[in-house]
Amino acid sequence: MQNRYVGDIGDFTKYFLLKQLALSGLKVGVNWYFVEPTNKELKSNSGDGKHTDYLIADKYNIRSADPALFDKLRTLVVKGNRDINSIAEFGVLPHINNFYAEPIALNIARDSWFKNSLASLKACDVVFNDPDNGIIPKSVSPVSSNAKKYLLLDELQELYSTAKKTVVIYQHTARTGKVEQQILSKISEVEELLSIQNKNLVQVLYTGLGTSRFYIVVKQPSHSAQIDSSLNSILEKCTGLRLLGLFNRNSNEIEL
Repeated sequence: MQNRYVGDIGDFTKYFLLKQLALSGLKVGVNWYFVEPTNKELKSNSGDGKHTDYLIADKYNIRSADPALFDKLRTLVVKGNRDINSIAEFGVLPHINNFYAEPIALNIARDSWFKNSLASLKACDVVFNDPDNGIIPKSVSPVSSNAKKYLLLDELQELYSTAKKTVVIYQHTARTGKVEQQILSKISEVEELLSIQNKNLVQVLYTGLGTSRFYIVVKQPSHSAQIDSSLNSILEKCTGLRLLGLFNRNSNEIEL
């Protein structure tokens, strides 16, 4: 996550999801996986974080899904408060009080950074992880500078298998390959890594608004009923809006 993304169209879908999960009765926390972009990244990705025009005239007709969220993000952007700390200050996520916003450390310092995040979010049942790109691919070394853009595999294992958290992960889609195949691949990777046999424990919500992305929800069995109730509520509120859609593993289709 970067400050320049705060309030863009992707942020709306993310906070909409988080608000509904927080109403489940489970305690939700957020690890921003916060990074500051380099000057080179700012120059090469000049369009990143600029998808805010949807807030001016409700370009995608999504305000009805959550008017309070929509209006708070509009106020935040208009006032120029595009900073992750503003999310708490503006009450964008009123039922979430646990945020870990320390910048990602690199190389050997990353382990300490992650352990500190676990301590900060210890009381939470659900941990939302917001790396720039999602789960680290095999092509990226976990000790490289590019690793700051990803959730590492051992971090996912620690969250789910050791800390017993329900884990939600932001995942950016690649420019090549069908989105449905990318989703299936990530689901298989997560299930294999975490030795998950019950296919109902891993679900994916997709949005194509702004830039294509999806959210991987990895449920602890003890949280499954509450999370399912929240997901059903999300899908009901999104009916006809094309805001978030559930990936159907039986048909391999996104139900928008």
